[in-house]
Amino acid sequence: MKKTIFCLLLSITVLSINAQTQTADTVQKEYNNIISIDATSLLLQFINHNEYTPLWYSPYILSYKRILGNNALRIGIGGSSYQSSISEDDDTLKSAYSYYNIRLGLGYEHHVTLSKRWMMYFGADIIGSYSSQLQRIEYTPTYDVRKYSENSYGIGISPLLGFSFTLNKRLSIGTEACYDVVCQFTKTISQYSLYPNADRTDIRNDFFMSFHAPTAINFRVRL
Repeated sequence: MKKTIFCLLLSITVLSINAQTQTADTVQKEYNNIISIDATSLLLQFINHNEYTPLWYSPYILSYKRILGNNALRIGIGGSSYQSSISEDDDTLKSAYSYYNIRLGLGYEHHVTLSKRWMMYFGADIIGSYSSQLQRIEYTPTYDVRKYSENSYGIGISPLLGFSFTLNKRLSIGTEACYDVVCQFTKTISQYSLYPNADRTDIRNDFFMSFHAPTAINFRVRL
């Protein structure tokens, strides 16, 4: 009987120790994946659904980060689209316009802890972009149709600096600034139905720089 009681107490003790170990492991679990959503751009796209909202707020609507100690690998995607049409009351002039762009980024960042809740990070992304716009103008009395299209491809690098504020173990908010240095290749086509000899195709290469101010609020979730 005593042996049975001893074995029972020993079993309970072992199970209790294992449970405490598992609980401690659960509490100390590190969440090394971060999903970030640019709430500012999404909200403005929703509010201004019939107006063009440029990405002045954040270059990425959705991004993912893999934490590696005090560093992180990152990937992000952003973009916007816009469509409009205009028609005169007498239908003598009709115009339609559409535009969209997409941006991808792959990079690296280093983290610096400023306080218990505040963190700063800096790094750089290799970025690629594509944009397309098409305009069609139709003059009904003369049956003249004019089309203009432009397609652009860009590649470059974007140094960045950001800050985040921890709300709890899983949630935080943040913002970041970046400076794009991009080489862009653009092809434009102009077509005239009544004057086909005036059709024209142009190809050009541009080098430009642009700054994205830290004006967006990103909601970040650790997984």
